[in-house]
Amino acid sequence: MTVTRPAPDELADLDRAQKYQLLEDNSARRREELLRWLKEHGLADQVADVSQPTAFNMLFVTATSSVAERLANAPGVISVTQAGEFAIDLPKPPARAASPRRKRKKEEVDGEVDR
Repeated sequence: MTVTRPAPDELADLDRAQKYQLLEDNSARRREELLRWLKEHGLADQVADVSQPTAFNMLFVTATSSVAERLANAPGVISVTQAGEFAIDLPKPPARAASPRRKRKKEEVDGEVDR
């Protein structure tokens, strides 16, 4: 889910480290607000996990589908995307060939065993 972030003018005069810290602190506040809201609405027992805050304005929540539907009404929440609503298509890394060094060591070991 995406949460609100500080206004651009709040970030304007900050250096990179300060912006990062402000954004991370904002996500931490939004997380705490969400946890309180879940408890106040009797939904906390239907939530397995709420990710730790980062500098990005996103939190990952593992919950029942009924909670996921209600998250859009939580304070500070801009949008909610359920896992089934987007595809994750990551390319597979190419197969790794044995390095020449590893191959040489194997040949050396094989040669010693044969003697």
